[in-house]
Amino acid sequence: MKKIPIQSGGADKAADNMKKKILEAVDSISVLGNKYYVSPTGCDKNDGLSPERPIKSYKQIAELDLKENDSVLFERNGVFRTDGMIWLKNGVSYGAYGSGKKPLILGSVRNYADFSIWSETENGIWKTTLKNAAPSIITFDNDSYIGCQKYSIDDICEDGDFFFNNEESVLYLKFGGGNPGNAFSDIEIGTADNAGRSHFNHDIVVENLCFKYFCVGAFNFAESRDITVSNCVFGWSGGRIFDIDAVRKIPSRYGNAIEFWHLAENVTVKSCYIYQQFDAALTFQGFGEETPCFKNIRFEENLIEYCSMNIEFWTRNGDDGDIAHISDILYKGNIVRFGGYGWAGK
Repeated sequence: MKKIPIQSGGADKAADNMKKKILEAVDSISVLGNKYYVSPTGCDKNDGLSPERPIKSYKQIAELDLKENDSVLFERNGVFRTDGMIWLKNGVSYGAYGSGKKPLILGSVRNYADFSIWSETENGIWKTTLKNAAPSIITFDNDSYIGCQKYSIDDICEDGDFFFNNEESVLYLKFGGGNPGNAFSDIEIGTADNAGRSHFNHDIVVENLCFKYFCVGAFNFAESRDITVSNCVFGWSGGRIFDIDAVRKIPSRYGNAIEFWHLAENVTVKSCYIYQQFDAALTFQGFGEETPCFKNIRFEENLIEYCSMNIEFWTRNGDDGDIAHISDILYKGNIVRFGGYGWAGK
């Protein structure tokens, strides 16, 4: 079980001020169409068209008849858990309403600090059944400690080591301090890949939301344009297994907080706090049948800490042989700190 040390650097005061500004940002989405409300106290049989009749679950958003200029608003101080993603829609804004902290959208479907769901096998190894996809991240006591994923049950040897048996849908966790459901007040197991995806979409706004415990990352925007993400928080995500080397048996793992794939134009990520991401905080990358093109991309005034990589980009020429195009890229006013010192690094 690993405790991530808190680092100190020359930008401490500036980083604290930037974080405070992001966390306290006010809601600014202006809506011409319908407003759909989502609240932990709602009901999925509601139409969601007023704060008095909100829907409840994250998955129910997929059932809404969203059109351009509509918005989906999550109640502040609310916690929304999901084992799956939603497809972001053209011209739709996603944000917050009410007062208090930013809404929490979590890729962990429950708090697993429940003694009744754990049973001991042998030698301090405990097991629980997961009905969702394989996990890539486990944190304990409100992210005070992080688990370490292993790739066979024989590799489990230290407290916090875990292995997921896909055939059994069973998670095995080493912990010598008794039933982990009793020992910790909070255990989060990330099983959802993404919070949202966009493919061939445009004019999407995401504002004032917080995303944690996703096995890949919060958003994958593929071949999309006119995208704005602002005043959001992204943390403790990534680490999904991509492939396992057939010879060395070493897994490749990945997971970017916000990724723009293959084609992206007129996109802005501004005033976001991104931390503890296994892979990159922000990236535009990729290839496809069409010539890759990344144009007018703005990463401004973001605070990035404890990520494996901070800002990444890469591409290759198109399958048609044309040369990839990258132009009008702006990185401005970002504070980037402690790369490689997060949960996936030192």
